[in-house]
Amino acid sequence: MIVRPVYGQVNRIYGYIRQSHSEHRFPDLSVERQKKLITKFCANKYERAVDEFFIDHPCTGTVDILDREASRAMTDVVDQHDVIIATRLDRLSRSVDNLLTIIPQLQEVGVDLYFCEQFGDFPVAYRKPERIKGIEHHVDFSDQIHQAFLMALKAADGLARARELDIIEDGRVEWAAKGYYLGGRLPYGYRTEAVEIDGKIRKRLVPVPEEQRWIEVMKKMRKRKLTYWQIAKQMNSLQKDRKFYDKSVERILLPKRRLQAVNED
Repeated sequence: MIVRPVYGQVNRIYGYIRQSHSEHRFPDLSVERQKKLITKFCANKYERAVDEFFIDHPCTGTVDILDREASRAMTDVVDQHDVIIATRLDRLSRSVDNLLTIIPQLQEVGVDLYFCEQFGDFPVAYRKPERIKGIEHHVDFSDQIHQAFLMALKAADGLARARELDIIEDGRVEWAAKGYYLGGRLPYGYRTEAVEIDGKIRKRLVPVPEEQRWIEVMKKMRKRKLTYWQIAKQMNSLQKDRKFYDKSVERILLPKRRLQAVNED
């Protein structure tokens, strides 16, 4: 754990708590437990009590910090030399974009921000001390560590979003494999028809015989090691109903990219 000294004066110390709708299923997210952890951290580090708690009762963490009653009230009163303590990042916000906006703003004001359960004594935002002189100046890596943390947070968000897109794409492929269309580019070789399933209207992919025959022709060309560009060129000479390009041929011949429906019923 990184332990930092308390620089200069500390005015008011605020505890922030967000209650989840699912608190009954996750006792570690209870208001009582969050308050206990924050109180203990404050006593150990500052040897004093929390001046005021701001509690957002059941609300989702994806709501902007400034759109929640308690967190908005806290940002209205927080000032230089103040401290904010929460238990975890997701208690303050579940939006990385929101966090990457509010953290630099708090640091600019001169506020220390701690997530005591998740990062212990490592401040996610902190007031910058007056320029340290002498040997300490050359071994003070606090700012570099802070910047590295923000970069890691951005990278983690990028990976999470990429994973979400993969899950969405896999879901599309799974439904398409059952013969259903979820929107986006309509795969070549199919048309749609509306069907009712469990009270919901869905679009079912229905093969278009003529286009399916052209797909088989393209598959045979590909087996002969023709490139997508060569296949597109030959298709454009064989038929005039549609203009083919190398990328469109690739989408047609790669099932996951064109959401190919496969019905073997």
